[in-house]
Amino acid sequence: CYIITPQEISRLRPTVIYTASKFLNDTIISTTLRLFQHATPFRHTRHHLPSYFFTTAYANPARTAQFFQDPNTRRNHYRPPLEAHLLLIPICWERHWYLMIRRGHNYTYQDSNDHEPTPDGTKLAHLHIVQQTKEHVTACTRQGPLTPSNCFKEKYGVNCGVFLLLHAYVQLFHPQPEQYQWTDQPHNIEFTFRHFILTCLRTNIVPNLFPQQTPTPRITSAQPHMEPPPSPPYR
Repeated sequence: CYIITPQEISRLRPTVIYTASKFLNDTIISTTLRLFQHATPFRHTRHHLPSYFFTTAYANPARTAQFFQDPNTRRNHYRPPLEAHLLLIPICWERHWYLMIRRGHNYTYQDSNDHEPTPDGTKLAHLHIVQQTKEHVTACTRQGPLTPSNCFKEKYGVNCGVFLLLHAYVQLFHPQPEQYQWTDQPHNIEFTFRHFILTCLRTNIVPNLFPQQTPTPRITSAQPHMEPPPSPPYR
């Protein structure tokens, strides 16, 4: 359970000029991920960890068990199962957010500010930290390589958290996220999705932009199809 303050909500308000005050913090990231996971029709097979998982794994790997389901412990709050087929791992390093994804035995990542065809040493080190936690060294999550996954790219450095949540939304809601075509990026998508996140948090409702139909729609410049309902007035 997270408490979002008015100051934190103000980080989501779209502005013409993005400054460090618009950088999304752990509370916004973890709360929005939880809301997305609760609303997706694939909630039983697609899961996420809070942003605090990686910082805990980095500082004290022995404490990471608290982030997963334990059959011997009854908890009132959401915890992903150890054997989750799809597990989203948000990572913040040097004030930059990116999404690591464990799908089956494979690890990929989506980074809105990374244009390199292979992971650098920092991301490989992050993978090592994740895989060395005892919850990940299991038969169902054999250590595999880390590969980049196509994604939307940002223009301003402070929007990396918004793009992480956008990428996580596609991973959680799209019927076949591994086949999603990340082309024809909508203009000012960071502005639109900030408003989308803000409205979801205010209404506690997450619209499904990807109904299961053929062909499955995409978020494109011609059809962003992510206009949320009008926001309630500020209080």
